[in-house]
Amino acid sequence: MAVAVALGMLLAGCTGRDSDNTGADRSVSGATTEASSPSGSSDGEGRFATLGCETYIGTGPPPADYEIVLGAVALPASPGSRALQTGPARARGVGRLFAKAGLVIRVGKAFELAVSADAEDSLGIGWGDTNDAVTTRLRVEGCRPGADDDAQWLAYAGGYHVDEVMCAPLLVTAGGRHRRVGIGIGSPCPGQKPPARPSNR
Repeated sequence: MAVAVALGMLLAGCTGRDSDNTGADRSVSGATTEASSPSGSSDGEGRFATLGCETYIGTGPPPADYEIVLGAVALPASPGSRALQTGPARARGVGRLFAKAGLVIRVGKAFELAVSADAEDSLGIGWGDTNDAVTTRLRVEGCRPGADDDAQWLAYAGGYHVDEVMCAPLLVTAGGRHRRVGIGIGSPCPGQKPPARPSNR
């Protein structure tokens, strides 16, 4: 319940920026870059999970410092966002640190979020009903709210599980396109701000 309230307050009244409308892809870590093939994706050995659509905790547009990637998902990957603060791990056997951050998805959009192959041993992701299991490849299959809700965005509680603070490399795949993003976890990606207060290391 505390997570739901906190995320609800974070999301209320904010709007995200769509990286597809910025006019230019950026090649630095912490920004988004588009590729013609999923060269940064898992090598196929990563742990798969499918998000349970019904486990969302809120609706509403993404926070202003989230970046909308490929029109499908909003992530704290924009250069203007702060790196996420880390705390003690929440899941057994997966990293020693956890960075809480909501996953905000656009209604009806199918996509996959995958940990880059070079980080699969040190980074796990999970939201909704996949948060405790933790995965390296999360599939979202066009989630929708209840029949009486006309929301355009759904928010899920969860976050990132890491061994050490890092600029975490992820690959978003949607509609046949691929975009690599960096998430500052305890330590900012280039161009990002440090966490609001020092993270556990």
